[in-house]
Amino acid sequence: MSLSRFHIILLAVISIASIPSTRVASAEPRNIIIVLVDDLGWMDLGCQGSDFYQTPHIDQLAARGIRFINGYAACAVCSPTRAAL
Repeated sequence: MSLSRFHIILLAVISIASIPSTRVASAEPRNIIIVLVDDLGWMDLGCQGSDFYQTPHIDQLAARGIRFINGYAACAVCSPTRAAL
């Protein structure tokens, strides 16, 4: 029993169409918060391990969100960042 070219293409199309979509639309839009501060050391936040400063709201944001901990500044002073704003 040989399958014709039409039947093979039809079988391929039906097989591909029956695969469920892996992309699921989010019900809620994502919120993005960018915090830009001046003269903040990397250990000046409670979420980074500071015992001296109490930052409960920033700690809560860090606990519920995604933290990017490998950020680097291109310059040691804040003047270029201020000028860019």
